[in-house]
Amino acid sequence: MNIRNSLPGLALTAIAVTGFTAPAGADVVADFYTGKTITVVVAAGPGGGHTRYTQYLAPFLEKH
Repeated sequence: MNIRNSLPGLALTAIAVTGFTAPAGADVVADFYTGKTITVVVAAGPGGGHTRYTQYLAPFLEKH
C-alpha cells in the first residue's frame, strides 16, 4: 500500500478524533466558570479604541 492510498484514511481519522474530543473539553470548562467573575484588563488608556472594543464585546461575553 502506498502513501497516496492511505492519506485520505489518515486525514479522516485525524478529523474524527479532533471532532469527538473537542466538545467534551468545552463542557468541562463551562462548568468551571459557572458563577465566577472574569475581569478583562485593557492595557490602553481610557477612551481609546481598545476600550471601546472591549465595551462593545462585554454584553456578548456575559451571555457565554
